[in-house]
Amino acid sequence: MKKYKIQLQYFKKSGKYYTDGEYETEKEFMWEISDEIKEMKATRENLPGIGGTDWIIHVDSKDHPNAYPILIL
Repeated sequence: MKKYKIQLQYFKKSGKYYTDGEYETEKEFMWEISDEIKEMKATRENLPGIGGTDWIIHVDSKDHPNAYPILIL
């Protein structure tokens, strides 16, 4: 199965940019990727590029065939 690179940008609750990170996934649909990231955030698993759970997360991918931007509050 092909792996896709997913880019994440983290923002503080105030909306100020903080940092970014990326990871690879085999998920086929963006809603599955969104659920995967929400699960990482909810279980306090380290999000790629940062720790903690109190972030606004912008999700996108340049190489995923079904990519569209997602915002996770």
